[in-house]
Amino acid sequence: MGVRREHILRGVIEELPSYPVTVLIAPTGFGKTSLTTLMVEYGVRSLHLLPLRALVSDVMSKLRDKACYQAGVGIKNVVKDPYMLCHHMVATYDSTLLEALVAPVADIGKHRSHWDIASLALYGRTLLMDEVHLLAKADEGEKGVDESSRGLLYLISAFAPFMVKYYGSKVIYATASIPIEYVSLLLKVSMDFANVQCRVIVVGGSVILDYYDKLAELNCKLVRIPIDQVEDEDVRGIRDAYRSRVLTAITDRKVEDIVASLIHEGYERILIVANTVRRAVDIYKNLRDRGVADGYKMVLVHGRLGNRTREERFEDFLNLYNARRPLILISTQVVEAGLDKSFDAVISDIAPIESLIQRFGRILRRVEDVEDVVRRDINPMLVVLFSEDSIKAAKQVYEDDQIGHAMMGIEDLVKGLKWERVGGNGINVYRVDWRYGEAPTAYSILTSYRVHVDYRYPETYFNNLEGLLRKLPILRESLGEWLEVISSHGFTKALRPFKLIPLLVCESEDCKEHDVADVSISFLRSRFKELLCLDGDCKVQAVTRVCSNERGCWVVVRDVRPSYFYKVLRDESGVDFYSFIKNLEGNVRREISRKVGERVVERVNAIFLGFKVVKGYDREYGIV
Repeated sequence: MGVRREHILRGVIEELPSYPVTVLIAPTGFGKTSLTTLMVEYGVRSLHLLPLRALVSDVMSKLRDKACYQAGVGIKNVVKDPYMLCHHMVATYDSTLLEALVAPVADIGKHRSHWDIASLALYGRTLLMDEVHLLAKADEGEKGVDESSRGLLYLISAFAPFMVKYYGSKVIYATASIPIEYVSLLLKVSMDFANVQCRVIVVGGSVILDYYDKLAELNCKLVRIPIDQVEDEDVRGIRDAYRSRVLTAITDRKVEDIVASLIHEGYERILIVANTVRRAVDIYKNLRDRGVADGYKMVLVHGRLGNRTREERFEDFLNLYNARRPLILISTQVVEAGLDKSFDAVISDIAPIESLIQRFGRILRRVEDVEDVVRRDINPMLVVLFSEDSIKAAKQVYEDDQIGHAMMGIEDLVKGLKWERVGGNGINVYRVDWRYGEAPTAYSILTSYRVHVDYRYPETYFNNLEGLLRKLPILRESLGEWLEVISSHGFTKALRPFKLIPLLVCESEDCKEHDVADVSISFLRSRFKELLCLDGDCKVQAVTRVCSNERGCWVVVRDVRPSYFYKVLRDESGVDFYSFIKNLEGNVRREISRKVGERVVERVNAIFLGFKVVKGYDREYGIV
């Protein structure tokens, strides 16, 4: 008996009163993100959480005036709500945790905050948690997996049942490639701490269904839906096209040679995903310098560009994409999940298998994509890079055993498969499934890898969240004092916003025109001399915007005492950074107040913008 996709998605929402914690595991491109649109239709007070702020723009482009957002990006023609009070919200995990544990984003720079509004904003929400396991992945830093990423996953696993138990929330986890150990963690913590019923809905082929069958041992309701029983014509059409057309190449060739071959064969939209910023920039330079992509627009996007520059480039990409211009998007992990766009070809550095599944989900997402490749008579191409440069970059951010397992698994998977040779330069390709879990499938590699999780951390976080709840009167400590409380409970170790330092790139002599690149404390600790210090003269400068009723706004640049700056770098919690900001703003404010007269003391406002970058930032490449 068949089932329609809309029936599956509507069932997720309609059954939430009985199953307040629901996990939906379905193929990339299945439409999991459209749950937000359905919640808008149902009038459900919703909050869609995403792992990366770059993905918020893509979701909001579909919702437009039906929802508001909160993230460290600017999006035109939609409402940004820093207090998160809109009925339907889209936000990052970071912004949401900041709101719940510290203060509304709009109040972070103030002495006191609207604690009652923060609680009201979250009360009774249905939380759609998109690809939550990606929080445990490495970011673009080149010093290994950030421990705060794992801590953030554990904190979310405790935060969700806390919201269910004390705030009347419901939780939907939506994913395509989550390891079973993470699912077990999320469900076990929810049942143990919130004492609620849970449900797992799995849509896929036999390999996926068998893999997640073990979840039945957790006493959650398990719903298995074979992908061949989904009767929507578009789902079947895309699946048939995927099985008959999608090709996979495993190669150690240079990226520019692969791109040249793809362009020669008529591929117009190419996505290249690198594991590090340096690797992405090198690929971009090589393609440009060798003239491989003449006639194609190349867009480079990563997390160490200035925020405004990154937003402009993402907007450029969307405009080019919608205009059907030939383009090459070169990116890091910021497009790994949630980017609802299809490409003719995806080229990826070797990565953990669940990351490759996510990256390779950026093809054939709609019927229109199928019609397009049929019309142009091309086969969507997925390329896994086994080159020395690719492996080296992968091992800079992922564990060696993850990369070794992925490489060995891919080699074993294709070993017995018939290969074909395509293109004028003879690329060997295989027919491998990266989406549905139908053999031969990359999901078989995922099933043979074990992820270590520690249940003690979520339990500690949940107990500490309960402790914080008892300390949340409407009028409580100043924000600085509250941060000390948050830190003493171990939360600042997992809150990434308190580990991000703004670096200000002046675009005019007085710094009024500027861009800001956010980097982690650990990154700045290792690279600050290359960015903030002139040769032989390491005088770090802080830039503050000052506004008064009488004189308008202007920018003030001040030298920072080395002892203060080094204290910021040594503090992993971010509390000292907050104290530094408040002291700096207070000193600047008092100094300006004395100059303009005591009568306007209360009318002068000072806001820290960032540490001034004096070298090492390139407008085209960002911080490499």
